[in-house]
Formats: sequence, C-alpha cells, structure tokens
Amino acid sequence: MLALIKKAANKIHRRKIFLVFLTSYILILVLAMLSYVLYYKRFEEKMLENEKRISFSMLEQLKIDVDNKIQQADEFLNNMIFNKKLDILLTDSQSVYTYKDLMGDLMAYTKSDYIYDYYIYFSKTDEIVTATLKSDAKFFYDNFYSYEGMNFKEWHNSLLHSHNKNRVVTAVRLNAYNSEKRAIIAITQPLPVSQSNDTLGQAVILIDQTKIREVVDKTNWISGASVYIMDKNGKEILSSKDSEPLPEDLRNMEYPLNTIFDFNSGNDKVTVSYYISEKTGWRYVLLIPRSSYLTEINRIQVFAVIIFLICFMSGCILAYVLAYRNYRPIREISETINGMFSGSENRYNNEFDYWCEQCT
Repeated sequence: MLALIKKAANKIHRRKIFLVFLTSYILILVLAMLSYVLYYKRFEEKMLENEKRISFSMLEQLKIDVDNKIQQADEFLNNMIFNKKLDILLTDSQSVYTYKDLMGDLMAYTKSDYIYDYYIYFSKTDEIVTATLKSDAKFFYDNFYSYEGMNFKEWHNSLLHSHNKNRVVTAVRLNAYNSEKRAIIAITQPLPVSQSNDTLGQAVILIDQTKIREVVDKTNWISGASVYIMDKNGKEILSSKDSEPLPEDLRNMEYPLNTIFDFNSGNDKVTVSYYISEKTGWRYVLLIPRSSYLTEINRIQVFAVIIFLICFMSGCILAYVLAYRNYRPIREISETINGMFSGSENRYNNEFDYWCEQCT
C-alpha cells in the first residue's frame, strides 16, 4: 500500500505543469460560477422585491375599489340629508310637506346594487321612514331590521340617539325580516348636519358586505394573502374568507401611512402590506406568507442549483481535458529528454526541474 501511495505521489510530482494548467482552469471556472451565484442572488432579491411591489399594488387597488363604493354611498347619503323637505320635517311637524313627499324623493334616488337599503329616523316622533314605508322604531326593529348581539334598546340608543355629529361606519350582522341574515356596513349620519344642537334624527345607509367582500376575496384569490379592512380606530370591518384573526401585535402596531415590511407571526414569516385611505381613514392590511410567494422562487432556486452542478461538473471535466491536451506536448518533450540519458529515467523529477537547470 505504501508503495502504491509513493508511486502515485511521484507521478503527481512529475506532472507539476499539468497540475498548474488544471488548477488555472479550475480557478477560472470557480470565478465564472461565483459570478453566476452572485447574479442569481441579485435576481432572487429582485423577484422578492417585485412580489412585494405587486402585493402592495393589489392592496392599493383594493383600497381604490372599496373607497369608490364608500364614496358613492356617501354621495347617495348626501342626497338624502341635504333634501329640503327632510330639513323642514325634522324641525316642523306641521309643515306643508308630508312623509309621503319625502318617501317619493327617497324612491326617486338611484342606488347602486351594493346599497342594501336606506332609511331616516325622526327622533321627535320616534319613527322611521324608508322609500316604501313609515313605522315606529320598535315595529321597524322587530319586523324589518334587527341586529345580532344588539337588542332594541341598545340599537335605539347607540345608532339612533347618538350625539356624535360625525358620520359613523359600523360593521354589523343584520336580521332582515326575521328570516334573512346578512353582513352589512351601516353608515349613519346624525341630523341635521348644519346644527350643533341635539340630534333630531339619523340617516342610515346599509351597504351589503358581500359586494365589498367580492373585491376582497378576489384579491385573496389572486395573491393567496389574508386581507383585512379596519376602521380608523382599528376595529375590523371585514376580512377575506377563511382568514385567521389579525395578530394583536399587528392590530396595535403604529404604522406609517403606507408601508410594506416583514413580520414574524408565530412560526411563520409574513410580508405585511399596509395602506390607510385618505378619504375614509380605513386601514387596509394584506398578509402574505413568505412560503406562498417563495414557492415559485424556490422552484427556480432548485432549477438553478441543478444547472449550477451540471455546469460545474462539466466545467471540471472540460478543464481536465484542456489541461491534459495542453500538457501533452510538454510531457512528450520531457520524456524524450529524459530518455536521452540512459539509466537516468528519473533524472528530472518534473518539467520545472528541467527548465530550471536550463536557465542556470
């Protein structure tokens, strides 16, 4: 065994120029492959950056779509509350106008398909007027629209006797006609708008959440992300289908106006896109697990590793072939020179020994 090792060592020692050629080619190959690795890392970073930009763009588009619906609902509500007949009926029960006149105006308004219904409450008479009926508040609550988790007294006090003069948006579950359950967004506006005294009534618009959820679920389907919409106080209005509750750390975090960042949610790392609407103050949050948008990147990464290994192995074989091809003439010359000295086959241990002697 020792003899074999010694023989192999002597053989390698004699082929020192071949090793120089081979090492040079391998170094060139390594530098080329290193540039490939650096380029791929840069490519991967760009892909991640583009995925984040796409998710943020989708969130921005969602915000625009929902804001447009809310803005149209606001415009519809403005048509209701700035009605001259309404102002007179709120303050003067003996006016020349009747509730029937107001109902005719309400019926004439063109509403979008996502507006489920709308009505006006008069606090002096404790009555509610819609486009098709007039009834007292208790009858209306018991037979038309009641709210889950809220009895008549709570509804009467919180929604209809609010002293808040600002427009309020609330997400609630509606029991319609004691048979139909529906998720809605209620927009309420205390009346009259122009005065700062006691509230004389409320204008209410009920927005069908399913119409807005369609936009949210579409974003969820395209991006594979969990989507959340919250009001300006951080209360959740709605979220995409099958979404987990928004982590408290994210719910309570102070965000910049519009931002995107990474966040560790339990054992999962997610990318968070966050947008605040300038019009409504609503907060839009999009959570994308890194595993979902890294799937394609990981697939490309596996392919890149396979290509890297194939290229590296092929390069090593080619380096050996080129080194051997360039070394062969030198080896033949060396063997010829060594053969000229009878009985001194190993006079020159390697080609460098010969050339060094010639130089001296």
